[in-house]
Amino acid sequence: MKRKQARRRRFQHVMPLRGARLKCGSLVKRVRMETGMMQFEGDWPGLFIRGDDAIGLMASVRAVLEFAEKSLPSLPPARLVEVATYLNRLSEIADLIDRDVVVKQ
Repeated sequence: MKRKQARRRRFQHVMPLRGARLKCGSLVKRVRMETGMMQFEGDWPGLFIRGDDAIGLMASVRAVLEFAEKSLPSLPPARLVEVATYLNRLSEIADLIDRDVVVKQ
């Protein structure tokens, strides 16, 4: 009985509405993680994005990049550099999702 309680304590967690605050151990086979905030013990909170949500995010980012490409020439040069930096980061995230998350056949 004590062993079972110790194991239960080891996998103790709190599930906010969309995400999880993990107190200890790995819950990979115990909990279906949803997109949202995730925090491991005393580490900084981070963002976990489920694969199915990531694919939708990638499509949204690509649409924003396509729109921005058409709109950027009308920006003043100083603002163009700033916006291009943000768009580049979004492009890197979309590429990461395409490379590492989307299941290829």
